[in-house]
Amino acid sequence: MGTWVVEHVHYRGPVSLLYRARDTRTGEAAALKVMHSRFTEAHTALRRFRQEATTLQRLHHPHIVEILGHGELADGRPFIAMEWLPGRDLAAELAARGPLSPKEALEILEQVGAALEAAHQAGVVHRDLKAQNVVCLRGGAEAVRVKLVDFGVAKDLSPQTPGISALTQTGAVLGTPLFMAPEQIRGEKPDTRTDLYALGLLLFYLVTGKPPFLGTTPHEVEEQHLHAPPPRPSERAPVPAALDAVVHRCLQKRREERYPHVAAMLEALRRAVRGGQGAVPTERTMALYAETSVEGEPDGAALERMDALL
Repeated sequence: MGTWVVEHVHYRGPVSLLYRARDTRTGEAAALKVMHSRFTEAHTALRRFRQEATTLQRLHHPHIVEILGHGELADGRPFIAMEWLPGRDLAAELAARGPLSPKEALEILEQVGAALEAAHQAGVVHRDLKAQNVVCLRGGAEAVRVKLVDFGVAKDLSPQTPGISALTQTGAVLGTPLFMAPEQIRGEKPDTRTDLYALGLLLFYLVTGKPPFLGTTPHEVEEQHLHAPPPRPSERAPVPAALDAVVHRCLQKRREERYPHVAAMLEALRRAVRGGQGAVPTERTMALYAETSVEGEPDGAALERMDALL
């Protein structure tokens, strides 16, 4: 496969296979993502796969997986060669060791946030940020280091990028239900604040060990994203109220009410973890009962005066 020799299949996905391979020139390990042959005739799937390669070529960042090359096999299947990441994703990490402390979560989100900021500055919305798409690299006694992967459903908002806008039409739903923003579920055009919603979901997941919204069907989960107020992380884990406030703002149903950008969210999270103040405003439903009374038989004028008072 070009200059790479395949060693074994690492992961079988619905659209592609991920192989561990080795570069014959350098001896370095690599990850080869190869599309299943049954999708090579699917025009949109093929273009989206190729778009992932071109997107990664534009995103050079210490916390985004590095692309090594891309091309097409003799049988027409496209492939993407990426650096091999020796670790496991955050979902597997939490399953093995349990929820993280607020300080540990901040350490990870600083890196994920930096990766998202780089993508956003390049006009790219990830659109599928979740624990499974963040790889925790093995570093021994060193501080934890993570990389953001899988830009397969990323949205390129750059007006100068030809042929991209046709890939996603309004009304198309792309993403993972457990980590989708309300506007994604409604099939609306995403923007950078869509990733901020997912960043809030990831923060909740890291400190509690579970997503805020769970259900027996995707539809049930989506309904909660659309209508249910998010639970507070402090109801499930020992975290400060200020962290509740950060999650609460990230998970606003209307994107205009979320943080305007990743940097603002990270600054609020730093203050929350390091002892800043802040609390989630309590959401309550209130009913108002008002009563008027008149003496004797009310006439039309009296009823009008009561209407004006009420």
